[in-house]
Amino acid sequence: MELPLQKYKVFVKKVEASSLFKRVVEKEKKLSNGRTFSNKKYSKKVVAVISTNNKNFVIRYTDNVLNKIYIISGNSSRTCTQAGLKNTSYLAYKIKRINSRNLLTHRVLKGVIKQQRRYLKTGNISDLAPFSQTQLVKMLPGSVDISWISRLVNNLSVLTPFGEEKRLRTFFQTTKDVNKIYLKKLFEKKSSLTFNDAQIKDLLKNEFALSVSRRTVCYYRKELGIPSYKKRLSCDRYFAFVSVFSCVYPLLIETVIKHSPEKNGVYELLTEKEAFYIGSTKNIKKRLKEHLKHSNKNVKIKKILKSNNCFFRYCLFQENWRKKEKELYDCFLKRYKRAPECNRIKPGG
Repeated sequence: MELPLQKYKVFVKKVEASSLFKRVVEKEKKLSNGRTFSNKKYSKKVVAVISTNNKNFVIRYTDNVLNKIYIISGNSSRTCTQAGLKNTSYLAYKIKRINSRNLLTHRVLKGVIKQQRRYLKTGNISDLAPFSQTQLVKMLPGSVDISWISRLVNNLSVLTPFGEEKRLRTFFQTTKDVNKIYLKKLFEKKSSLTFNDAQIKDLLKNEFALSVSRRTVCYYRKELGIPSYKKRLSCDRYFAFVSVFSCVYPLLIETVIKHSPEKNGVYELLTEKEAFYIGSTKNIKKRLKEHLKHSNKNVKIKKILKSNNCFFRYCLFQENWRKKEKELYDCFLKRYKRAPECNRIKPGG
């Protein structure tokens, strides 16, 4: 389960190329009737494409080796023993592991389609249903270790019917996560900036039929890095910009790996008080990793990271991300009457 997808495909092809393979395997069984997806314009983590066929969803794997399980011959060990081949049992073990991973991946994808059908139809993030890995385990036949599910959903991606690449973990949202998505969607409307937490509570109920307390709204707002009502009034333009950013995550190597994308965009580095650096890059994950390295040339960033609990958030832009960086920098400058502490030069845009 822990092998990256590209290495796993190489591993399967090596097993299939073994001289013992035809002795051990009686036949192959396809998992999905969908044709293999041959377009190569996707990342190395994409395991399948979820496409629509009339009103149904079809799973199309990106490689034939992912779309099958092997039926092991009942008399394979006897045949191989007569031939004096000692590695038969080890080959059979490898084949069973391949079967386990392919079958589990297929069942995970079917579970995602069943639970997130509405989101897969609309592509609207607010249509994501609460769905946990524990729920999925209960849906699957037999005994499945939740750690197997966790490894798969953290390492694999799919292409959705609306053409976007999504990590499998995107489809697993707790009730809290879904509620935060609704709150973030509400704050993307500039009119919501002037409402206090009690009024936001009422808006959530009226617009999304979501019943939460004022205190819960406050808690979610803080987790999303959204300032209080009074602060929003005083920094309207800056807040309007960052309200469409991701959640705020701890600036640690494990959270950077887990929560940051390998895509274009603008990002902020923050302490518990405010942003201390604004940047843009072609690869957010790579750039954040560079900030955490000892070889980081920005001495001020290194000093702040050493003495504070630091965080990051980001916003994806397919193009003009440097221009967006300058816009955010200018908003910050207007709000705080100074540049972020660790920005040594003004962005060019």
